[in-house]
This record gives sequence, structure tokens and C-alpha cells, in this order.
Amino acid sequence: MSCHSIQTIDNQVMKTILDNTQDAIFFISVEGNKTFRYLRANKEFENKVGVSLNDLKGKTPYELFNKQEADYVLNKYLQCCEIKDEVSYEKTLDLSWGKGKFTTKLSPIIENNKVVKIIGISRDITDYKNIEELTKAKEKLEKENKHYKSLLDTQSDIVVRWRPDATITYVNKAHCDLMGMDKEEILGKQWFEFIPDDSKEELRNAYFDIIKNPRKVSYEHPEIGAGGKIYWQHKLVYPIFDHNGELVEFQSVGRDITESKWMQIRKQSQNQVLTALTKRDSLNNILELIVRWLENEDRKAIGAVMLLDESKEYLYCKTAPNLPRFFRKLLEGIKVKDGSLSCGTAAYKGKRVIVDDIEKHPYWADFHKIIDKVDIRSCWSEPVFSSEGDVIGTFAIYLNEPYTPTNHDLERLKIAADLVSLAVTHKMSEEKLKLNERKFKSFVENASDIVLTVNDKGVITYVSPNWKQLLGHNPTEVIGKTADEFIHPEDLETFFKKLKKLIETGNLDEEVEYRIKHKNGTWKWHASTINILGQNKENTDLLGIARDVTERKQAEEKIRYLSFHDNLTGLYNRAYLEEKMKKFDTETHLPLSVIMIDLNGLKLVNDTYGHFPGDNMLKSAAKVLKDSSRKDDFIARWGGDEFVILLPNTSKEDANKVCKRIFENCKKVYVKNVPISLAVGTATKSNIGKDLKLTLKEAEDKMYKQKLAVSQSARSTVLKTLIKTLESKSFETKIHTQCMEKAAFKIGKKLDLSDSELKRLSLLISLHDIGKINIPEEVLTKKEPLTQKERESIKKHPITGYRIALATEEFSHIAEEILNHHERWDGSGYPNGNKGEDIPLLARITSIVDAYEVMTNGRPYKKTLTQQEIKAELKRCAGTQFDPRLVKTFLEVLED
Repeated sequence: MSCHSIQTIDNQVMKTILDNTQDAIFFISVEGNKTFRYLRANKEFENKVGVSLNDLKGKTPYELFNKQEADYVLNKYLQCCEIKDEVSYEKTLDLSWGKGKFTTKLSPIIENNKVVKIIGISRDITDYKNIEELTKAKEKLEKENKHYKSLLDTQSDIVVRWRPDATITYVNKAHCDLMGMDKEEILGKQWFEFIPDDSKEELRNAYFDIIKNPRKVSYEHPEIGAGGKIYWQHKLVYPIFDHNGELVEFQSVGRDITESKWMQIRKQSQNQVLTALTKRDSLNNILELIVRWLENEDRKAIGAVMLLDESKEYLYCKTAPNLPRFFRKLLEGIKVKDGSLSCGTAAYKGKRVIVDDIEKHPYWADFHKIIDKVDIRSCWSEPVFSSEGDVIGTFAIYLNEPYTPTNHDLERLKIAADLVSLAVTHKMSEEKLKLNERKFKSFVENASDIVLTVNDKGVITYVSPNWKQLLGHNPTEVIGKTADEFIHPEDLETFFKKLKKLIETGNLDEEVEYRIKHKNGTWKWHASTINILGQNKENTDLLGIARDVTERKQAEEKIRYLSFHDNLTGLYNRAYLEEKMKKFDTETHLPLSVIMIDLNGLKLVNDTYGHFPGDNMLKSAAKVLKDSSRKDDFIARWGGDEFVILLPNTSKEDANKVCKRIFENCKKVYVKNVPISLAVGTATKSNIGKDLKLTLKEAEDKMYKQKLAVSQSARSTVLKTLIKTLESKSFETKIHTQCMEKAAFKIGKKLDLSDSELKRLSLLISLHDIGKINIPEEVLTKKEPLTQKERESIKKHPITGYRIALATEEFSHIAEEILNHHERWDGSGYPNGNKGEDIPLLARITSIVDAYEVMTNGRPYKKTLTQQEIKAELKRCAGTQFDPRLVKTFLEVLED
């Protein structure tokens, strides 16, 4: 074959890969000044980014993405150039079709020790769990064969190429990793050599068909890897032609589905066992089904069922289809005792026995000469129990090499033993079938599963005993009744439609979900897998395995609720409001009125009492709105402290009536003795041509206009409430304040303070201890010494007062003074340890007159002092607690 032909084939291979992959693949040139331009890309890149391939060429990241996203990807391109190695990252991009999350791998192409190009592979992982088909290939990396092979080796998909005679010519790293082999162990062999014998004929027939009629096909099949381990793949196969149209190769892109396939095979095998039990098949057939199920899961394993004889002293082999006959005979009549092989010991102890190397284990000492003949090197044995808990036999797994079982191996061993127990118990009590719940859990893999049989008329013919535990009824109360006596009326149509489909087609891929009534009257959500148990011309019997999915359905309902509702108030949220506005914005809903509401004083309440009372205020406001609105009105939380009500078919006059009810209901509601105050604005859309957003804006403007008019009054009301509350639970009485104001005024006049500063001083005296509002009354009036914790809570009140003052526009100008009124001249005060003239002047004055008033009038915890004692105390504290200059001034005032 000519070089030109080989190149054409390679080009076609890469074209096939690029045109069929589900990954977005792009090529970037790296110019000398680190400028990056897109050279080309595949169709998937065009679909995801929304830029045609013709328009893409020569563009920079800033011409495709917004600045933030372009900065991000440009940084990754630079990183790839700097380290000259692969760079991977995940990024959410805002594209024309919406937001998408991508995982991207960048691979540099290096010439003369410089990165000259970058190849990128991006995979959309926005809804990764719903990906059902494999990506078919990746991209054209370079014209040379080594470049595109390198690209294939960087991806996770399994890529294989072979000639029409089935000889493998290429495998990528992902295939080698899966099989546990080197490329040299695979290349040059026919891919049939890696197919298990029981699948070869079917795959050969399928392959010969695509040889005759080359086309794209997909299929699933097993392969044998290193050590005989079986792997399953789902493959997409493409024919590759040369420039003359001759078939030269096939290429497959696959994905490992081993785990899901084994789960499927396990479920099918378990269903076969369950069906055989309900059909009363022979015990030998049922036990052989169990053994073959386990051997299908691990082809190196050989299963064997041993049962006790009537004396319960000896074990006999009931079934072991793949053990050599002479070895089976040797196992007949094993004595149940300690040290009697693996099975005799497991039956004796009633515990699992693991022998991972027979040649070295004393239990098998008498069989060492025979071991080589049967090629058995390890044996794991699990006791089989009856429903009463007595040992009735064992289930054993034999392997041809020393091997210690994994947790997964032990799980399968336990499941097999439980299935044997179920089958033997069933046969031992044929007339009265008892599905022991503990054994049944391993079988159906879920402790809450219920087994039931129903005929094609919907009559329940059997339910498992755990129906009583899960749904409250005794089985006798259920058997003979029809399903519609238990299933929710709203789910009956779907339920019977699914049964009809199963009966007509013989297959039902999906589960049936429905609500079923508990004996106590509540409804539980169940999901059932239903299969045909038996069928003739007249009747069809169905077998169902049902599990409780109530918690999942409730979680889904909660998520759905939260997607439409505000979690705090229970009202609809803004996102749903905007959707509702679109539905209401029709001629049939005109006139459409809008009310915009804002909760006054929320910040002040939050800063004073904390966010919990603030949340209560929001919830109380929401209740006022609900109580004031009509049935068809739509109420939503707009955000923060704002709400919106949509009133379809409502005139301006009727909307004003709703507003009036809102104001009246506000008067009845208080939070922390603070009345609910709302600012309200309304507007009405009467013309369909008017944008509803303009109507909302009109309502908002009116609301803000009213808020400006009432907000100061609302804040004043809140503040008066706070002061009144503080007076009722502490010594901060009106007399205390008046005494302080009188003394402070005299100091201020002596210092020649301006009238505005004297007013600030008076306001500060009134509010200096407002932060004590959150301190318990028993702490504020306590006569005994305060505890450390109580002292710490007292020290926080200047900060609380500072926040309260800042929350009100008319008091914010004294916030710093409130914060500093307990600071000391020497820096030993609180809360910040400020000292000297760093403490505001008015705060220093307040500190002196506050101490003076306490010494003058006393407290339960502090006696009254004489004027001489007060003067002495002030002199003593001058320069430490108090500003010495102000103390001198105040003493002069007292002398006057």
C-alpha cells in the first residue's frame, strides 16, 4: 500500500473520529508573543460554543467568550505552554444555549523545545449521569500517525482498530488498562481470541454480517483480560475505507460497563431463582441456578452446595456441576467436626471458614496428594441456616489458585448461602411458604422490599410476610383483594396501564411508582419491578418486588417546593414570581394590579435583637400579606425585606382596598413589642400593550415614596420601644438620664460647646446604654458580683448600641460616641481599649457624668456617696479612668 494511501486512511480515521465524537475538540496556534488563535475544531465544538467552523478560524478566546471566561482559559493556555505538559481543568461557561460545565484536557505539541500548537478536548459534564452512548472518537491531532495515536491515548474511551480478518492493529492505553495487559500482548492477535467461548458464535455471526454490509453498529460483549477476568464493553464500530472505497479496517470506541453488566446479570439470575421458587421447581434445579449465577459472576470460581443428612453429623454434596466427579465423591459424607475440611468445620462452628491456601492449611492435610489432580488451591465455605437458625448445610467456592477473598467476594458468598437457605427452607415447608425476612434481604438487596404476586385482573394472590411490618396489614387481610383497594385513586390508571403493557409485550423496562395505603391511613410511595410469572391463554400471573421510596419522593417534593418558594416565609420566591408574571401578562387577566411592599425597620431590629427576631418579623409580615389578600392573589418575596402581590382582574380601586387591609392588619401584629410597619405602593396595568415591568416599577416608585415619608416615624417608634423596654428592666430611668443631661450640659457650657454639639451630647446621654436592651434583666439588676460570663455580656453593650445607632439615619452621628463611652483615659476600658484623646470628647464627658450619677443616687450593689466623697473619687480616677482636664472642669462646675 502506498504512503499516499496510508495517509488517506489516517486522514479518514481522524475524520471519522472527529465527526462522531461527543467531545468538543479544538486546535490552537501559539504565536510568538503568546497570542492564541483557534485553527479548527470539530462539529461538537461548533454545537457547544455556537460558532460555525468557518467563523472560528483565527479568532482569539476574547472573541468567543466573555472577558472573565476568556481570562480563565487564556491562563490555562499559558500554563500549558510554560510547563510544556498536559493541563486539565473544569469550568462552567455561559454559552448561547445556557450555562454548561465542561472538563477540558489541553495537550501541547512541541517543536524545537517550543509549544507551537495546543490540542484541547472538552467534555460536557453538565448532566454526566444521563450520558447513554459512548463518544465515538476524539480529533485530528496531526497529519503524522504518532500525533493522533497520542491523542487517543490521552482519553478515557477504549479505542481498538483491526483489519477485516479480525487482526488487531491498534489499541489505546485505556484498553490496555482495562484488560490489564501490555500492547504487545494484544497487537497481532485476532480479537476473537479475547472473547469467552459462550459468546464467540454470536459475535462471529454479527461480525460476518458487517463484513458483508459495512456500516456503523453498536453492541455489548464480554472480553477476557489478564488472569481470565471478564470485562464487559459497550462498543460503537465504524468501517474505514481507503481512497478507492475499499474496506481496510474497522475502528471501535467503547466504554467499560462491567459493573453495571454484572449487576444486570445478578438481578436476572436472582429473578430466575425467585421465579423457580414460586413455580415450585425442583430443589436440584433451583440450587444449580444459584451455583451457576455465582460462577457467572466469577468464571474462576466453582460453586458447591453441601447439605446435612438427617443425623446432622455428615455433609453430602447436593450440587456442584463443575467439580470433577471423583472429587465430588470424596466430599460425600464429610464429618461435621472441627478441622474436617472447610465445609465440615463451617457446619460445625456455624461460622464462615476461609482457607486461602489449601496446601498450607491443616484442615486439608489429608487431601494434599489429591489437590494437584483437581487443580484446587483455595476454598471458602459459608454455613447455610434454616429459618429457625439451625445449620442445614454449606455453600463453598473453590478456586484454582491461592486467593484471599475481597469484601465483594464474601458478599457474593453470603448471598449464595442465603439463597440456598431460602430454597431449602421453601422445599422443607412446601405447603406453608415462609420467606424469612433476614434471608430475603440478601436476595432482593433491600430490607424494605416486598414480594407479591398479582393476576391479570389485579387480584393479589400472594404477599410476603414483611407486608405487615411495612404496611400494617396481615397478609391474610390482603390476599384475595384487588390492587385498587390499596393503591391511591390518582395512581390507578398509570398502574394498570403498566400492567397491560407488560402483559401485551412481555417486557416492562421501567419501575412502576404508585402510592399505597398503610393500615393506619397514611400513604406510602412504592416502586415495583414487575415480571410475568406464568402465562396461558386464559390467565397471566405477575410477580412484583416493591420497595418503599417514600423518603425519596418526599425529598423530591421538598426540592420542588423550594424551587418555587421562599424557605423562610413560605411565600413564592422571585424566580417563580417572574414566571407567574409572564402567565398573568395576558388580556384575560386585565386589569392586572401590582402591589410592592417593603418592611420598615428590619435592619434596626436585626442590629438590636439579632437575625432570629428579624426573621420572625419577615414571617409576621408575610402572614399579614396573606391574611390581607384574596384567594386568587399571588404573593411572593421579592428579596430581602421586599414583597410583591400580583392581583389579576383587579382594578386600581380594589387594589387600594387590599392595601387598606394590609395597613389595618399591621396594627395588630408586634415582634419584640415592635409593631409591624410596611411601606406599600400600587399600580395597575389596563392596556395589554404596556410592559408589566413598567407597572411593577410604578408600584415600586410609589412604595419608596411612601417609605421615605414613614420610615423615620417607624424607626422612631422602634427606638422609643427599645428605650421603654430598657427602662422597664434596668436602672436606666428617665430620672437617671435627666441627672446625667443636667451635669453634662454644665460641662458642655463650661467648655463652650456649640449648640449643635450640646444637642448631640443630650442625645448621646439619652441613648448611651441602648445596647443593654439584649442583656437579661436579672443581670442588669443583680445585687451580687457578676460572673465572668455576665461581665463579658455587659462589655458587649457598647457594640450593640453602636450597631443600633448606625441602623438609624438620625442617630448614626453619635454611633462612635456610644461605642466609646466605656473606654478609659489610660486605655484599660472596653470594647476596643482606646485611650486619651482617641476617645471622642462627648464620650469622655458621658463617662464622667454616668459615674457621677451612680455615685450620687447609688445602686442596689453600690451605696450613695457624699459630695466630698464623690469629688475625692473623681480626683483619684483622673488620668486613669477619666480625662483629667474634664475632671478639673467638672469639679469647677460642682464648686459653682
